[in-house]
Amino acid sequence: MLKVSYRPNQSKKNLFSQDVFAKRCKQGLTQEQMAEYLFVSVNAYKKIEAGHIPKTGFFLLICAKLGLEPMDYLEEALKQEKRDVLLQVQETETV
Repeated sequence: MLKVSYRPNQSKKNLFSQDVFAKRCKQGLTQEQMAEYLFVSVNAYKKIEAGHIPKTGFFLLICAKLGLEPMDYLEEALKQEKRDVLLQVQETETV
C-alpha cells in the first residue's frame, strides 16, 4: 500500500514571504508590530517571513494589513503543494 503524507517544503523563501518582508519594511512596520496585529508570537511571525505558509485566516489578515492581493499567491501555493506531495510520494515509494 502506498502511504502519502504532506510535508511542506520550507527550505527556501517563497514569493509571499518575500513580498510580506518587502511591504512590511516599506510601511515602516516591525516584526513585533505585525505579530501583535496577528495576535501571534514574534517567533511565529518570523517563520512566515522565513517561508512558512500561514493558515488562511492569518494569510488574509497579513494581505489586508500590507495591501497584498491574496489571489496573487494562490497559484504558487497550489504548485508548491503539488510538488511537495509528489516528492513525499517518491520518498515513500523508495523506502
